[in-house]
Amino acid sequence: MKELIKQILKEEISLKVRRLINFDNMDDIVKKKKVVKFQKDRPVETSIAATIQAVAHELMGNQLDKLEDEEYWKEYDELKKFLTDTFEEELTEYFEKRKRDADEETNPLELKYVFVKHDKPYYDRGWRGFTDSFKSFDDMITRYGDWVDVDWDEIKKKLDTINDFPDNQFNGWYYSRPLRIKSVGDKGNKWGYNFSVIKAIPYENLDKILKESKDSKEKTIKLRKEGLHGTSWENDEGDKITLIDLLDATEEIPVQKISVEQLRPHVLSWDGDEEEIKKIEKSNLQYPILIFVEDDGSFISIIDGHHRAQKALRKGLETIKAKIIPISSLPKNIRKVFSHMGKQEQTEGELTERCWKGYTQKGMKTMFGKRYPNCVKVKK
Repeated sequence: MKELIKQILKEEISLKVRRLINFDNMDDIVKKKKVVKFQKDRPVETSIAATIQAVAHELMGNQLDKLEDEEYWKEYDELKKFLTDTFEEELTEYFEKRKRDADEETNPLELKYVFVKHDKPYYDRGWRGFTDSFKSFDDMITRYGDWVDVDWDEIKKKLDTINDFPDNQFNGWYYSRPLRIKSVGDKGNKWGYNFSVIKAIPYENLDKILKESKDSKEKTIKLRKEGLHGTSWENDEGDKITLIDLLDATEEIPVQKISVEQLRPHVLSWDGDEEEIKKIEKSNLQYPILIFVEDDGSFISIIDGHHRAQKALRKGLETIKAKIIPISSLPKNIRKVFSHMGKQEQTEGELTERCWKGYTQKGMKTMFGKRYPNCVKVKK
């Protein structure tokens, strides 16, 4: 519907303007310009107007000299009206969010964000480029957000996870390792340079973040353990195991990387279920998914990790960490809970437990090439 509206609006522009302008990259230009045209201390309408003006100017570009002054301003105003009608709602939503985030942002640790342009790896000596420091992430992207084509929301999420500052600058500041956001030759990088962002913290606040990091790690470990015990499976007979039981039993099975695309037919999607989609977004790809297979390696089921697998699919990843578990290799108590899965063989000792109530086993018998308990009625 949005694309249809754009098409209808575009057709309302005069033919002359349409001939002068390349509309193919219009969305990309809007995306680039809106990042750097945000004015946090001014009304949202000011940022929208500045963005529309910058986009119109870039769209007309070197066509400006083809128009007489009076005619140029007429067509220029017509184009701005089209852009406003097309993008005003999108820009309003974007700038309102930027304004809320800026108003709510606190920086008790006095962190800085350092934008780095460098032609060689950052730790190589003698690289050419520059660094520029900012008191907030928002200030940094307002200045350099249109230099490279990246998802700045994703960059911010990655930076928020950085709590290690190993590089002493010997000026009262400690730097994190650089987060590379674009390399030479990457799509969306028109420069012959690499681009990175560094978090910096003043020396006097370094101990605070170390304590926060330790507390956060301990909390994560606690929640992880609670989650391991909270995930469980139970059969009809009431036998139950937890995820931690399964992980303990498969501790010796190595973690490997497997194709995400091959998992696609077996992964739950939950399309339209907002709660499950939130779980997908929060899932941690650091932990391997668990897959049951037959002895010949044929697939049985993803027993744990559907949210992680779905996240990998949505992110377009090629591989995901996994443990491939032959179901027949599991201990008896675990196999009993999952007895409905696969083609599990049972030992004669295990089969003796399968006689129904009021019957007892008297030896074994062979049926269809397999050994079964010979169950006879108990005599009173």
